Amino acid sequence: MKYICFLLLMAVFNGQSLASDNLTGHVVYTGLYGDGRFFIATDTQINEPGCTKTRIDVAPNHPQIDRWLSIALAANATGKLVQFKTNGCYKDHPTLDTTDSSWFHSKFSD
Repeated sequence: MKYICFLLLMAVFNGQSLASDNLTGHVVYTGLYGDGRFFIATDTQINEPGCTKTRIDVAPNHPQIDRWLSIALAANATGKLVQFKTNGCYKDHPTLDTTDSSWFHSKFSD
């Protein structure tokens, strides 16, 4: 019984460590691949466990791509900060998934 409780606790707490910290940074570049995959490079190191690449990539079928692209372009053009949290990897890149465990938004104050 103790072993089962231990496994359950490990599963619960292990899932919480599979996302990056809540990060802020400037958008260095952003864009889309021909297949619709979205990417954002920031000047902030992303500490997403298991990802070997350094920029954010998002699967082409994600429903927020057009909104995030607008935010990233505006932030890059104005030099304003963005705030983001990735959750998992997509093709070895930190990614923004469809859960509320990841986000990307403008940040107007330092």
